[in-house]
Amino acid sequence: MTLLPEHVSPVWYLEGMAELFGVHRQQPDGKWEFRCMPESPQAYAGFGRITLIQQEIAAGRRKTMAEVAALRPDEFFQREPYAWSWALCYFLDQHPRTSQRFRELGQHRTQREFTPTLQRLFGAEQDLLETEWRLFVEDLAYGFDLSQWALTRGPAVQPTVAEPVRSTIEADRAWQSSGARLEA
Repeated sequence: MTLLPEHVSPVWYLEGMAELFGVHRQQPDGKWEFRCMPESPQAYAGFGRITLIQQEIAAGRRKTMAEVAALRPDEFFQREPYAWSWALCYFLDQHPRTSQRFRELGQHRTQREFTPTLQRLFGAEQDLLETEWRLFVEDLAYGFDLSQWALTRGPAVQPTVAEPVRSTIEADRAWQSSGARLEA
């Protein structure tokens, strides 16, 4: 567990960011790339965070974003909290809609600054993010491409019987909105 006495951000964030930057690789040109998604268990021997989350999901122990954010320091004597913290940081850092805002959190180092900033940055879309998080952890696998997977939403259109709605669905992406709003 990382302990920085002058830094009192939530432990999930501290440990998740340490895990996030711990996954890195050297490019052919010699430059280093950080915040990587492991391509395989063999490529990052010993990392095992994805496998741990898959095992937790299979055992019926999926965590919500709020549950990950509520992890206590004493829970980090087990391996699973590190996996969940990495996953939440990876999700928010790599999601096309949240990455820029998530990276702003690093400027707010105390709990007093961090928690209200987190709420300000993500509170308005908390329900949507929680839905996407649930789908993300269910689908998480080695080589996962969050930029291709992220949910896309278009403007809702109320179709009539006389006016069909046309929608283009991209085959290389995950969940996509058709834009049609239907009533039961």
